[in-house]
Amino acid sequence: MKKYLFYIILFLVNISYASEGGQIGFTFLKTAVNARASAMGEAYTALAKDASATYWNPANLTQTETNSVVLSHNIWLLDITHNFASIQLVRGTHNIAFSLNVISIPGIEIRDYTASEDPIGKSSVYNLYFGTSYATELSDEWSIGAQLKYYYEKMYLVSASGLGVDLGVFGKNLIKDMDWGLSIQNIGKMGKLLETSTELPFLVRTGVGYSLPWKISDNNILAAADIVYILNDAFRFNIGTEVKLMNQFSLRLGYVLGSDSYNFTTGFGLQLNRYNLSYAFVPFKYGLENSHRFSININFD
Repeated sequence: MKKYLFYIILFLVNISYASEGGQIGFTFLKTAVNARASAMGEAYTALAKDASATYWNPANLTQTETNSVVLSHNIWLLDITHNFASIQLVRGTHNIAFSLNVISIPGIEIRDYTASEDPIGKSSVYNLYFGTSYATELSDEWSIGAQLKYYYEKMYLVSASGLGVDLGVFGKNLIKDMDWGLSIQNIGKMGKLLETSTELPFLVRTGVGYSLPWKISDNNILAAADIVYILNDAFRFNIGTEVKLMNQFSLRLGYVLGSDSYNFTTGFGLQLNRYNLSYAFVPFKYGLENSHRFSININFD
């Protein structure tokens, strides 16, 4: 089985580099969803075990304990809003989920060729994708998954669409209490917007999640680390930790190394029966506004 997995991973990486996907557009595809993930420094490739796995690593859908809905809202810079929704409806041998990821940029001034201080109007820019994810287990330890994405962008009166795919591998308990994940994202291409096509940000994520042997309030401390490669951009190294108190309240802390705009992240979570509420605070550098991120996870059978 390990030899089989080696060839699967090699195949995924090879077809990914054959893609024309670049690094310029659709910046929101590099922005974390799920406030728990944001608070833990975006070290989440091996930890996402709810419907938000559609974003982080579709193979992780095999690890969910129940079906779930995840709703995430990001109050970003300069009134930019970033919203994400996902739902897993099928679990077991076959695991199926759907997701919608949207960013809107309001108040963009429209001007003609006349020299004037006042714009002739205002418009908004929308970028989004709708995804369908599937995952299955190869064995007790190994899972694979994929997400097919439909991308759409609209700017004033022009729009474009495209197709892409994410691919993922998950390894469970490869070392005692340690999971591993690999996700290759945005293998695809956009149609032309006016005369040019927006390049999709091609990413490779890999990381581990580890339940440490040390306990606080009878709960093991959770630690995670990810390496993220963004084509023609940079490497990022993400680390995060979570401490659960009284089985309901969680404190989270993270750090993103390699980002020009932010590093430190923090937040907390509250579990109320089948509802999991999370908040993340991400302070930006250079006097930019801070980011406040909220999410709710609702489990159901």
